[in-house]
Amino acid sequence: MRTAFTLLTSFHTPAYPLLRMTRPSWTDPKLSNDLPHLRRSGENQAIEFKVAMPSQARDLAKEIAAFASSNDGIVLIGVADDGSLVGIDGLGEPAARDQFTQRIVGLCKDIKPPVRPKLLWAVEDGQVVLGIRISKGADPLYYVAHRPYLRHASISRPAEPGEVIDAIRAFILGGSQVDSHAADESAFFSKLASVLVGILSWRDTDREIRSLKPWVEHWMSYAAQSSAILRDLAADNVAIEKGLVDQLKELSAHLDKVVGFIYTLGGGNDFDEVSSCASDAAARLMKSVVEPIPLGESTQQNIKHAINKIARKLSDLWSRAAADPFSSLVEDSQRESGEMGRQLMELSYYRLGFLSEEGLNRLRDVGHQLVQLGAERIYLDGGDSQRRVLEKAQTCVNALSEVLSPV
Repeated sequence: MRTAFTLLTSFHTPAYPLLRMTRPSWTDPKLSNDLPHLRRSGENQAIEFKVAMPSQARDLAKEIAAFASSNDGIVLIGVADDGSLVGIDGLGEPAARDQFTQRIVGLCKDIKPPVRPKLLWAVEDGQVVLGIRISKGADPLYYVAHRPYLRHASISRPAEPGEVIDAIRAFILGGSQVDSHAADESAFFSKLASVLVGILSWRDTDREIRSLKPWVEHWMSYAAQSSAILRDLAADNVAIEKGLVDQLKELSAHLDKVVGFIYTLGGGNDFDEVSSCASDAAARLMKSVVEPIPLGESTQQNIKHAINKIARKLSDLWSRAAADPFSSLVEDSQRESGEMGRQLMELSYYRLGFLSEEGLNRLRDVGHQLVQLGAERIYLDGGDSQRRVLEKAQTCVNALSEVLSPV
């Protein structure tokens, strides 16, 4: 029996002579022919129906991000939840279709990393339907408003903390074949390492940036997620076998204090003290438990690939921004660069055979500079602030290239 995904990707085009006779030239023949079958198959892992464009554009962005995180899929606008054909009115003129398309392109800017779906028009029984076809992305997860989304059956939902760790771990570590006990240990230490490097990345971020409200909120959210993961790890057989239960619970308790801290004006030093206790405990675990475990060759290669990919994306990002320095591209590039910087900082805490200790420190420094770049303000100052941001961005691009040049 063919699955819905098979229908979506490899359906043999049936003959619909009447539709072909009346179909406008701007519609996609295959989607128009497949539309009745897609509607009958219902919503599932690969298909989402929307009766109309959502009033909140971010709701559609979440659907697109979920498909990019999980699997190839298509969103059909103009189809009701039960699969009945509704259509979209007023799209007979090119200008109307262009305006509708621009709305989709605009909301995709809320998705990080960027997603560029393929938009296809279809017609069935004279009713116009828009198909938004999304490919599974190359990155582990895709975010809307700093929340990662996944597709599960016919639902697009925020990823749970454990799922975030698993997705990133799978992206970095790949799928090496090991026995089940070794696999359990590998999963345990990978989750632990992911939590620890996130904490250390926070510790080593500039204090002035850390004091900004979005960063405080991010840290508290991360602390809450990490505390839950650590409690889960403390109950694992591997933690019991390795004698790590007390250390994991200790770090979890420190993170709970971060989450429970009442952040008030003038209380920054107290908050830093609470955070430092957590980061010090994380550093001890990193040094005594994670660092002595050598990374496999496949893991090294995956991390190397991830860093090189960030370098290429960063260069392309700022080349496009430099070509149009007074557009929204500069601020969009800042936000993306800040996230790339955070990723580089986290990767720099692993002991990598292809980078020396100095190289890892330089990689962390580039990541730190990118995080700072993401926090730079753009002012109405005749372009001076844009030029300053572009210069700092190019410095980061060059510095990252130099770190990777001997690799």
